[in-house]
Amino acid sequence: MPSFTSNFKINVNRLNAEESVLILLEITHPQISGTIRLVKDNKEVVSGGETFNAISFDFKRQDDIQGEVPKVSLVIQNVGRSLVKWIDQSGGGKGAEITALLIRRSTPNTIEERIKLQIERIAITSTVVSFTLVIQNNLIRRGIKYIYNTSRAPGLF
Repeated sequence: MPSFTSNFKINVNRLNAEESVLILLEITHPQISGTIRLVKDNKEVVSGGETFNAISFDFKRQDDIQGEVPKVSLVIQNVGRSLVKWIDQSGGGKGAEITALLIRRSTPNTIEERIKLQIERIAITSTVVSFTLVIQNNLIRRGIKYIYNTSRAPGLF
């Protein structure tokens, strides 16, 4: 369960909030040194010494399908085509990770929540780049990497 600061809780629960919650995105790939940093706002934000570029994007929750991990769609406006260049350099974004961060403009260095999402699929049009993201569910992953049995380690038996 996330532990939000008391000022963040007060601001979010007000009917007339003094400031809005900002969503920051960090898009990383293990084979590319550069990180794409975006903020859902109309002006740049500096958080943790890094500049997040202002751009319009939206999250949309997808329908739950029994037996599958939860999925969400991220739609980013394809302004400047720099995101498409990054996707080409990363080989279609396979293995990339998107981290969503929640902050307040008054305290940009205080990260209220951090969610890591894996990219499952990318779709590109002339106006938008759409990501299908999944939350890694550690409860359905195998706890033991290898099971030692007669076929894997015949010398033990």
